[in-house]
Order: sequence, then structure tokens, then C-alpha cells
Amino acid sequence: MSPKSTHGGAADEFTTRETIDPKALALSAFDDITPDSAFSEETLARAADLARAARASKHRRREQSGDGSGDPCIAAFEALLIRVQAILGTHWPAWEREVMTRAALSPRDRRARIVRGDDAGVFVRAMLRELAARHAEAGVYRRADVLGIVCESGGALRFKRIPHETVAAHADDVLAVFDERRDRESGRLEVSRVRATALRPEWTAAAGGDLSPVPEIIGFAPGPVLRPDGSVFEGEGFDAETGYYARSGPRVPLAEPTRENARAALHALCAVLGDFPFEAAPVGRRATPEELAANPHAVGIVAAILTAVCRSAFSGPAPAILIEANMRGAGKSLFANIVGVVGTGANLAVSTLADDEAERRKAIMSKLLEGEGVIALDNAKGTLGGPALESVLTSEWFSDRLLGQTNTVRARNTAVWIITGNNCAVTSDLARRVQPVRLSYPAERPEDRDTSGYAIPNLKRWVIENRATLWSHAVTPVRAFLVAGRPQPEHPVPGYGSFEGWDNTIRHALLFAGAAAPNAARQEFRERADVERDATADLLRCLSDHIASKNAGQPVYAKQVLAWCSDPMGQDTELLLALRDVGMRGTPTQRSIGNALARIRDTVCDGMYLEGCPDRTRAMRWSVRPVLSLQSFAESLSNPRTRDSVETSTFKSVGDGEQTLRNSADSAALGTDFPESAPTLVANSDAPGAHIAVDRDDPDDVAVDETLPDGTVHTLYEPRR
Repeated sequence: MSPKSTHGGAADEFTTRETIDPKALALSAFDDITPDSAFSEETLARAADLARAARASKHRRREQSGDGSGDPCIAAFEALLIRVQAILGTHWPAWEREVMTRAALSPRDRRARIVRGDDAGVFVRAMLRELAARHAEAGVYRRADVLGIVCESGGALRFKRIPHETVAAHADDVLAVFDERRDRESGRLEVSRVRATALRPEWTAAAGGDLSPVPEIIGFAPGPVLRPDGSVFEGEGFDAETGYYARSGPRVPLAEPTRENARAALHALCAVLGDFPFEAAPVGRRATPEELAANPHAVGIVAAILTAVCRSAFSGPAPAILIEANMRGAGKSLFANIVGVVGTGANLAVSTLADDEAERRKAIMSKLLEGEGVIALDNAKGTLGGPALESVLTSEWFSDRLLGQTNTVRARNTAVWIITGNNCAVTSDLARRVQPVRLSYPAERPEDRDTSGYAIPNLKRWVIENRATLWSHAVTPVRAFLVAGRPQPEHPVPGYGSFEGWDNTIRHALLFAGAAAPNAARQEFRERADVERDATADLLRCLSDHIASKNAGQPVYAKQVLAWCSDPMGQDTELLLALRDVGMRGTPTQRSIGNALARIRDTVCDGMYLEGCPDRTRAMRWSVRPVLSLQSFAESLSNPRTRDSVETSTFKSVGDGEQTLRNSADSAALGTDFPESAPTLVANSDAPGAHIAVDRDDPDDVAVDETLPDGTVHTLYEPRR
């Protein structure tokens, strides 16, 4: 809604289009006024008409350099005020304010009336409350700490940030603001209409105040809004329950979708992707919908479409969809655009990832404030990661300074993030924040492929033409899952930490519809593309070999590692490169090597971890230790040959269940809270990398149980009797 001016200059504030006959408003018309009838609508309206006529006469006489004496309208109104004041007594100020306020406003104007107060913050909040009550008419909303309006850009709905003075211009459309003052000579109350746009000091003073009265837009939906309980908002405009702003679009296909409907919709979406070479897809032929539903990479694209369409059904962040290929031209950007068209109703506007971290933060904040439903970072190069990108992907809120301002604002992260690139390498922090999708094209020039034999030769145009159908297919599995009461999968699979809302809605809806869990693609990607993990593993292996061969397996100091790297006769290039890969910069020094080792301290990788123990002088001694599973740990305790060497160790989970140690003699589970007399002391036995202290008075009774998510208890190890 664009601001528009509906008021004229100063003269227009005091004139009326109707010519008021003073005789018709003779004072005799108020002869029968009483304290009860003074506040009636008829009396107030007649008094306001007379006040309006008196004001017009006074303004006209002032322009003619007259004092207004002798004017019948002015004289009649003054006489009326004197009479009513004598009749009403203490109720007179309220009557005077009501009449004078009505006189300053056109009789046909139904705008909300607000009197400007001395406290700017209180006054502006009152205006915001009125704007909130009439938001459909005023069109003013907020995204977190920023006020703005809803507009359309490139066919998609966007949130346009506007300054506070522009918000005041919108307020003029629905509000009538008045200024009150007492005439010094007569003592009469004078009420005048002022423009909200002229109140810049008040808006500026309250700019950092509470904007909560204004409805907040969480996101945009180019069609019906799916709520977390499975119900649907099918109107157009703002849905107060979810905070999403919707416009007319496809209709919800089924009132009560079933699991069979969800499976059919899943296969319909997969059928659109059959001509693309997903990793592990059949070679030389088109994959069937059933095969694609079992392929974790194809399921990743379907998950992206479902997330974009049903973003209003869950809260919290969603993992980024990383679409990578073995070479350019395989279809990465096309897939990103499909998600954008189905999810937002418009072709996707892509951008690139800036090299400068500050520029990244500004770009991220700008896109989040606009409320973009799908954000695509195209053709990423180098090692992907960085604090800004990594933090926004696992955060519901993102904060930064606006360009040209000193104040910090917040924005909600409700976007679906898509990153495309070829053979991507990522940091360890980003590796767990993405759902990878890999295309593996067998030819040298994928862009030259013949698509005439494809089931859908021009997929980009076809998706635009059939968006309504695809939207219906995307919403059906999620809504069927919600209507069914969010049933848990028959065969539990590991969850997605930091993305619980997405995991419990989108991923579980896919499992409900019969799709394969996308976890397999995620695990394979982390093992292949996590360059930080590879660097840590290389350093642990290299350092372990050096400690064993050059220091008899004993812990080493950083200065010893420096000697291995700096000896001109036997400089170890492999160890030096491994240290640089984990973050060491410049010429190797004892401090830089110590800092590099501290970065990976206690990080479990490839069955090893780096342990640092301070000596008496607080200098750190480093050693590479193996990670034992609970089963191996229990076996070591029960073996007389290894029992005495076991004092403190670490373990990691085996399988998907929760593992615990128990006393095999009475099958009592041993946790962290039990008497000191217990034969075994265990610390947090379900957390990888935790330390276990052992009282070896009677270690033969240690056994290892694994409790599966369905409650089944499986014994991994129990000593022989």
C-alpha cells in the first residue's frame, strides 16, 4: 500500500466544503440542553458544526485583518460554550474536548482520533496501536525490529523497510492526530489537526522503542498457509496465528489426506526429477519414482520443495540444501529455481557468496529483512563456511547493524537456503548444517546433452506452467503427516541436531510417505567434503607416528614438535603441512604450534583424539590416544592382562542406541549418580568423548548394554562366569 496525501494546506484544516447557515445554527437550537443530553450524538454533532463554522469565520476574518468581533457564528458559539459550561460543571472539559476535536475533523471522516501528548514514546505507541488495529487498511507491519510494508518484487512478496517518518505518512491514511492548546486571552481550548508526517522528532525519539503493537510478519506464502496443527489459512492477507502473509494461490487438494495420498504425491514429485543423474541413480535409463524415493540425494531435492512450501508448519531453522555436481552444467541452478518457483511463485533471484565476512553479514541481513522465502547462493568457490553463514543456518534470529546506522536490529531466519557448487569442500561447522544433493553426470559437457528424449524436455517452463499442481503435491505429504498426529517412523534413524523443528516435520513427513531418510547422503558428504576433519585426521596420524617413533610413545611438548619441524637436517615437511592445515600461520614457533594443537584438543577423529595434560609448571604435554567403545573398554577391564593399565579412557557410541554400563551380577544399570561404594564409576555414558573413571575393586562385573530407541535392550558385552 503506497502512502498517499489526503489533506490540503493550513486553510483546508479550518474550512469545510459545506456552507453553514448561521441562522440554521441559531443559539435557540440549544435551549433545551441538559447535562444528560449534552453528550448525545445529536447535540455533539450540532455543536461541532457550529464550532466548525465559528472557526472558519475566525480564520476568514484573520486573513482580512479583522478580529472576528460581530460575526454571528463566533458570537453564537461563544454563547453556547458559556451556557454549557454553566450546565455541566466538572464535566465541561470532556465536552469541550469532544466538540473541538470533532470540529477539527470532517463529519464524514471515520479515522481513529489521537491527541498528541507530551511524552513522545507514549504518543507514538498509541499511534502504533491504532495502526495495528487497522493494519489491513494501513498496510504497516514489522519484521522483528523494523517497520515496513508488503510489496511485490519479481513476482514474489517482499517486505520493504521504510523509515519512521514514512510510517507516519501511512498513519495519515487511517489516523487523525490533534494538537491541543489553551488560548492565552480567552482561555478556550483550541484543537487543531496536524499531519503525522510532521511529527519527525516524536518518531525519532521513539525509534528504538517497543514496536510490539504492530503485527509481525514471520514470512510469506504464495498460497494457503499450512499451520503446525495441520489446519490451513486459505484467506488472502495476514494470518495472525502463524504470522505469515498470504496471497491467492492454489487450493488445498484434500480435506483429510492419508498415507496413501502422501505416497502418491511423493512419487509424483519424484517423477519430475527422473531424467537427472543423481548420485547412485541408475545409469543409462530414466529412474522410476520408486527408485528416486529411495535415493537420499533425490529425496534431498524433494525435502527442499516441501520446506519452501510448508515453512509455516514449523519453527526454527532448516538445514541448507547444498546442491553439488561433478562438473558445471549438470543442473544445479535449475533445481534451485524449481524450489524457488514452487515455494514462492516466482523465478529465483540468485546471488553469490561475498569473500569479505562483513559484506556477507550485510547481504544476509538485507535478504532476511526482505523476507525472501528461498535464498540461493550460486556457484560457490573454495572452502565453504565462515562465521556469518554458519551462524545464520542454525539460528532463528540474526542480528547486525543496518547500513548507514549505528543501531543493531534483528531479523528472523525463515528462509530456505540453497547453495550450489562443483565438488564442494566445506568446514566442519558447515558440514553438519547442510543437506547435500549430488549430481554425477557421466559426460564431459553436460550442457550439450540432448533433452528431446526427456520426459519433460523444457523442465523450467513446465514447472512454471504446472506450479499449482506441484504445490499441491508438496503440501500433501506434510499435511497428511500432521493430520495423522505426527506418527513416529517404524524404524528410527539418527536425527538432525540444531534442526529439530524441520526434522520433526519435513523429514518425518518424508519418512511417513515412504521416502528414504536423507541421512546417508549427509554422512557420505561429511566424510568426503569436510576439509577440517581431513586435516585433523592427517595431523593426528602424523603426530601419532612421530610420538611412537621419535619419543617412545611418551607425551611431547610443543617445543619438541617445533624441533621436528625446524631441524634443517631432518625437517619434517609432512608434519609441518599438517599443522598448517589445522590453522597454524607464519613461521613455526612454540606458541603457534601450541595454539594449533589446542584447536583440535579432545576432537575425536578416525578413532583417535589429541589429549593435552599440563605438567607441574602448567606446560602442556600432548599425546594421541585411541578412542575405545564401551564394549572394548569392558573387555579391557575383564582381561587380567590389560586390567591394570585401564585407569581413565574415552569411548564413543556404537550404533544408534544409548549405551550404558551395568553390573552384570544384578543387572543394575550404573549411571552418574550412585554411591561411592559401587564397583564402577561411569561419567555420562551416552556422550561421545566423555571420560570414565574406574574403581577396579571388582571390575569383572562390568557389562555393556545398548538401549535402542524403541526400548529394546541389547547386550553388547557380558563377561564369562
